[in-house]
Amino acid sequence: MAYKERINPKTGRKEYKVRYYFKADGKKKDSETAWFDSLEHAEREAKKLKEMKEKADRDKTTQRRDKKLISAYEEFIEYLKIVSDKDETNTDKKEWQTARAIYNNHMPLVIQDTKIKDLSVNTFKIWLDSINKKESLGGGYVRLCRMNLIKFNIWLNQNGYYIEEGTEETIDLAIRNVKVKNSLVHNRERSGDRNIVSIVDLQSITKHYIKKEYGLGDFRNFYFYTLFMTLFFSGMRVEELTGLQWKFIDLRESVRSIYIKNAISKMERVEHALERTRKGQYKTKNTISIRTIPIFDFYYDLLKDYKESFRYEYGLTKAEVEECFVFPNIDQNNPYRFMRSDQTLRELKKVLEELGLPNTDLQMFRHSCAMFLILSPPEGLGYTEEKVIDYFGHQDTSMLRKVYARLSEKEKADRMRKTFSDIYKPTDTDEKTTEEALKEKLINRIRGNNESAKMYARKNRIYNQIRKAMIEGKTKYYYMEKDVDIIEQFIKDNGKTMEFIKEEE
Repeated sequence: MAYKERINPKTGRKEYKVRYYFKADGKKKDSETAWFDSLEHAEREAKKLKEMKEKADRDKTTQRRDKKLISAYEEFIEYLKIVSDKDETNTDKKEWQTARAIYNNHMPLVIQDTKIKDLSVNTFKIWLDSINKKESLGGGYVRLCRMNLIKFNIWLNQNGYYIEEGTEETIDLAIRNVKVKNSLVHNRERSGDRNIVSIVDLQSITKHYIKKEYGLGDFRNFYFYTLFMTLFFSGMRVEELTGLQWKFIDLRESVRSIYIKNAISKMERVEHALERTRKGQYKTKNTISIRTIPIFDFYYDLLKDYKESFRYEYGLTKAEVEECFVFPNIDQNNPYRFMRSDQTLRELKKVLEELGLPNTDLQMFRHSCAMFLILSPPEGLGYTEEKVIDYFGHQDTSMLRKVYARLSEKEKADRMRKTFSDIYKPTDTDEKTTEEALKEKLINRIRGNNESAKMYARKNRIYNQIRKAMIEGKTKYYYMEKDVDIIEQFIKDNGKTMEFIKEEE
């Protein structure tokens, strides 16, 4: 160990400090002790400090290595974001955007929970192979993804995630040796990865949450159930749903409207979006995006029920709720912070995979709403193009033109028969398939009187909500005047398990 010596100006005695070396974060580092009255004392202190710092590094490394791959990749994305914010070039921004796209769309579920200590060459092979096999992705884009995984591997090593020597080099070689499609192979139409969500698909997605433990009595289940229903039937853009606050939803019987005044892009910094929203500095995609959306009867009562559950979950007054985001960051349990669209997309992808449904993204719910309004029953509501344009508030009808372009020949023929029904009246002798019957039933529910079904659903939700509250040790349950019969029936069936408090409407 190297050392320094000096004469203390106050005591006139010799003092010593020792420079020592230690390993941390995969790098050799050095530091110095304080001044001591003997070299032996300084050396003992140096040895002690070296051991202490290396132990702390080992503990830190153990924590890192127990981290899941998906968490480490989230950190990597944050790192790229910081770099892109500092650099004026588009290169770093593109790297960050590529990483976000991989995170949202191209990270197989089978590897997401892999711990860093269990990472292997095969993990990265599975990852890159899954990207390469997607027909909708061109060769150039796949190679861009491969370069991103190479940089992620380097980042893992630089940040002390790897212990064994040569891990980075071994994985790097394996990634580079994966045969990917030629860069001259272009993307096919992305519709393969962005499928329209049918009314039957929507029912499957929402039923997924009803079937989970406590059903819609669990707020998280009710949250996603309402989110996907609202996204489908409102036709809102994803960024509009993200920025939606309760004060922009008027649930009065005579109004029933959603006012689009604010939108939060996934590219906007969270804190910046929160600050401008707090100040009332709202923005939308363009001026014509500021519009009013009428609330379908079908999900009007749903939104009312969800708002009640929202208040119950977060313990807020009616006035406090108005400033909250309708779909806040449920993972942070904070009603004043919005849910990022990539978090919502991850939930959707997980459900689609579990249900075996075609892949899609959140923005396609808007296209799906347009298609649902356009298609003739039992596929949709069969509205005219003029009505659909009014609903979406479009002067630029480019999105609707894309939707009309997706209509199949059969669907176009059905619409033609309807248009010219005065001169063309074929006899439909085909028997209804099970799916067609289901579609017809769903359409009738959307258009008709569903009071009994709504009451059953509300009773089921309240019962489950009470049961969950009991298990969580809560002693009070607040209910509305209109639910008196449900509460009385619950008490009759289960006894007075807690204090039931009636709130004013």
